[in-house]
Amino acid sequence: MKKIVITSVIILLTLIAGNLHAAEPQVITGVVLDERNQPAVGVNILIKGEAKGVATDANGKFSIAVNPKNVLVISYLGYITQEQIVGSKKSFVFVLKEDTKILDEVVVVGYGTMRRKDLTGAVSSLGEQTFKDIPVANIADALTGQIAGVNVTKSQGGPDSQASIKIRGAGSLNNDNSPLYIVDGFPVDDISNISPQTISSIDVLKDASSTAIYGARGANGVIIINTKSGFEGKTTITYTGFMGFSQTKKFAEVLNPFEYVFSQYEGMALSTISGTRNIWENDYGSLSDINIYKSLKGKNYQKYILGNTGTTYSNNLSVSGGTQTVRYTTTFTNQEDKDVMIGSSSNLTTITGALSFDATKWLKFYTNVFFSNKDIYGAGTSTTTYSGSVGSPLSAMIQFRPVNGVSDFVDNADILQSAYWIVDPVGNTEDSYRRYQSITTRFSAAAVVTLSKALSFRSDYSFQFGDRPIQAFYGQRTSQARASSQLPNAMIAYYHNDYWRLSNVLNYRKNIKRHNITAMFGEELVYSGGNSTLATILNFPANTTPQAGLSSAQIGKPNPIRTNESTPITTSSLFTRLNYDYKSKYIVNASIRADGSSKFAPSKRWGLFPSVGVAWRASSEEFMSSMNSWLQDLKVRASWGQSGNDRIAADSWQNVMTYGSSNSVFLGSDKTIPTAYLVPASMLYNPDLKWETTTSTNIGLDFSCFDGRLSLTVDVYEKRVSDLLLNAVIPYNTGYTTQYQNIGQTSNKGIELSLKSKLIKAKKFNMDISANIAFNRNNIDNLGATKSWTESSQWGYPTRPTNDYLIQEGKPMGQMYGYVYDGLYTFDDFQYSNSGSSALTNYYTIKPGIPSNRVELPGSPKYKDLNHDGKIDENDKTIIGNAFPLATGGFTLSMSYKNFDFSSFFNWSYGNDIYNANTIVFTSSNRQYVNMYNSMNSNNRFVYVDPNNPELITIPTNPTSVSTPGLIVDPISLYEINKNKEMASFTRTRPNDLSTLDIEDGSFLRLNTMTLGYSLPNKLVKKASLSQVRFYVVVYNPFVWTRYSGDDPEVSLAGSQLTPGIDWNAYPRSRSFNFGINIKL
Repeated sequence: MKKIVITSVIILLTLIAGNLHAAEPQVITGVVLDERNQPAVGVNILIKGEAKGVATDANGKFSIAVNPKNVLVISYLGYITQEQIVGSKKSFVFVLKEDTKILDEVVVVGYGTMRRKDLTGAVSSLGEQTFKDIPVANIADALTGQIAGVNVTKSQGGPDSQASIKIRGAGSLNNDNSPLYIVDGFPVDDISNISPQTISSIDVLKDASSTAIYGARGANGVIIINTKSGFEGKTTITYTGFMGFSQTKKFAEVLNPFEYVFSQYEGMALSTISGTRNIWENDYGSLSDINIYKSLKGKNYQKYILGNTGTTYSNNLSVSGGTQTVRYTTTFTNQEDKDVMIGSSSNLTTITGALSFDATKWLKFYTNVFFSNKDIYGAGTSTTTYSGSVGSPLSAMIQFRPVNGVSDFVDNADILQSAYWIVDPVGNTEDSYRRYQSITTRFSAAAVVTLSKALSFRSDYSFQFGDRPIQAFYGQRTSQARASSQLPNAMIAYYHNDYWRLSNVLNYRKNIKRHNITAMFGEELVYSGGNSTLATILNFPANTTPQAGLSSAQIGKPNPIRTNESTPITTSSLFTRLNYDYKSKYIVNASIRADGSSKFAPSKRWGLFPSVGVAWRASSEEFMSSMNSWLQDLKVRASWGQSGNDRIAADSWQNVMTYGSSNSVFLGSDKTIPTAYLVPASMLYNPDLKWETTTSTNIGLDFSCFDGRLSLTVDVYEKRVSDLLLNAVIPYNTGYTTQYQNIGQTSNKGIELSLKSKLIKAKKFNMDISANIAFNRNNIDNLGATKSWTESSQWGYPTRPTNDYLIQEGKPMGQMYGYVYDGLYTFDDFQYSNSGSSALTNYYTIKPGIPSNRVELPGSPKYKDLNHDGKIDENDKTIIGNAFPLATGGFTLSMSYKNFDFSSFFNWSYGNDIYNANTIVFTSSNRQYVNMYNSMNSNNRFVYVDPNNPELITIPTNPTSVSTPGLIVDPISLYEINKNKEMASFTRTRPNDLSTLDIEDGSFLRLNTMTLGYSLPNKLVKKASLSQVRFYVVVYNPFVWTRYSGDDPEVSLAGSQLTPGIDWNAYPRSRSFNFGINIKL
């Protein structure tokens, strides 16, 4: 018995000792790789059943203390979670495998996040990879053509050009249709100063079910931008740098010196003003010597001003890392651009930082800091007051004379004059100095308190300051000086705005067996305000430099300083949302928001905006189980909701006074300085204004199959905007010109399709393709008592068409309104008689029954008499084009082979028309010293003087009665030199008329970007103690396929919503080549 006891004790002690030994932790190591065998950073390595774990470092490596019986859990967002028993192994290698079922599973929605599979509304997303491999210059470029229903138009190429972004068409007629931008929870107006390299995701909320939670600000859709945050693990340092070169793709052809001088002579020959022949000869010499101008090359102002090679230098450095309780990231970005236009450049510096701190298990803090400083220099950029108007160097490059006349051949000759509104573009550009600076500082802080397992509370506070100092000096050779006593002048302005936001949100989440319930209730307060100061100084001494003028403004004569303190805008909101799903099969969510805006009278201040959405995941039903081998997801969803719009002036509901000045009121001792005074606003206030409301209905289908290698999303929607906030014209006898009123309704209906496919997925080679297409039709459903009116686009030229857009109930927006071009008046349209007059028009009389609206000649443009009343007038105008496309879309092709990667991205538009204002201006010249497009050369246009024999006179009898040599009157001779010509005489064109001749098809297919990259082998990279090195080259805007004759088919859709689609004097878009490197430590 004793031996048995002793033996049992020995066995027991041995087992205890063994168990004690087994319980001793041991340190294991490992590495995690992605599908390309690249180190995977930030992957979570957890011990199953324990709150213990680590994250992989910059080299994908990890080490952790475990027991042999422990199970490791390897997890990373977007990849399949793996489990591995430790056992006796000391080292592990894990390769992540993409989980197509949960990739991009979590998306950001209003005041929270949701699993993608639980969405009932229309939400599209772009992940970090979109911005990782292609160094797009701004967020708008990244969105272009990537998401169905999101239309991005960047109509100019200048360093300060702004993109127009619209989601599912335009709803408001007068007001801004831009979406709401939310950056890390903070509403912003401008996203051009955000570096794409700091972005982790972009979520676009398109239907009211998704946007209603934002109430007043969500009517035009919401774009939510999340920047990168820190992670638990070893500090990671990433550097991305690139440099690039850009050039203007093409230049417009203009008349050469001979054609220009000949056109000047022809214009003189047709003039009935005496002495014009002497003026022409004083400018250009003897008519018999006109052919000498064929030997001159002429100055190409376009190449001088826009022919420079632009350069881009960009550097981005980010540092991220953290522990289990503190996670951080900070990013520094600087991009310096020297543009193709002389003197035009920009510099953008941004600094961002994010910090999260887990103070306790129940209390967490989050902070975000953003700072940006953008400097823009240049005379011809899009925000100058003359970029698209009189005196612009961009239009003068075409119209300014290419020669100096006699002074090109004779010393000390008088310098040739120029048209009064056209200034030498070189002098105008070189003598213009402008610095536009935009400084933004933003800080956000949040605290999250976990009250219980189901209940949490979050409080956010954010503020932003914006400052925009502007300095401009216009020297003696500028159009501004010409309009101001031919002396330099200056402008100094300062704009400041401040914005703060406070929100408190209570969240509830409960899972009861397979029933999942989440609820949210919150409040929000938003404030914005600002002030500005503007000083203009005139009559500086002639040779004052910009530096001297801006530093010593007292040497000029100042106008009264204008100051403005904007009316503060406040919004107070209450909102709630409830989500329910059963097994993620049957899903219901609903929300309601109440907004109170100070932009309305107290009795009209509050608006209520509800939404509801439902979804059914058919693929989870038992009767679909036979398809589970190839069908991963099939979900049908439907939603309805309302959101508001209050984008009107803050004081539209109350009477205010504004600053006024007039050159006819001089109360001071100095009669050169006008006196400032207060006047009532030109707009009549309306205390009965109320919210503009957008009601949206959406039906969608989400489909995924073949292990996620093919996915399709389809959405059908209708969006109605009622109680339009319309700036209506009112009778002049009221003493005012306009008044904001709630009038009418518009609608947009459409279909969106998005397709993604992993065509090839092999060990060494992968090929992905994605495509989207959107069809949208807009309509003006109701305009109240006024069923239609015409709108003038006023695109900024002294002689331009008026009443060139039609706003009509029952018709779409963007209707171009003008005449139907019917070719040229022919000789058969006239009766000829030898009047012996010096005026050509006295020889030709239009036949009875031939419609016209002025004195015509053979070679004049002819319009159709649509109402058959025998004359051409406003009653013959009709709809001749529409600015909005029938369909838009884009597609991307991405490939990788071993360490090489390639991608190309296309975007396209079909069915839209372009109002080519350039052809109206640059094909007519009824004034001296104005050049034109080369399409108006004497071989193409109808002429009244023979270019081969300009002194020839052809009148059957009494030729001496014609005082101007070269004028051809005889119809037979005139016919012979103009056979088969289709362009009207430049002297007979009508710059005040819009016709089908000026409307062109704007459809296009653009290869937006093309990228080729190469990543160094891991073995080589690791020797340098790095985790990744990638070189790449990107070509931007390499090709555009289009029938449009202008510089670029993506013309401005910005400005007035009533008059879109005009191409006038735009800063050209360039083609650029960038070379870069990505380095990760």
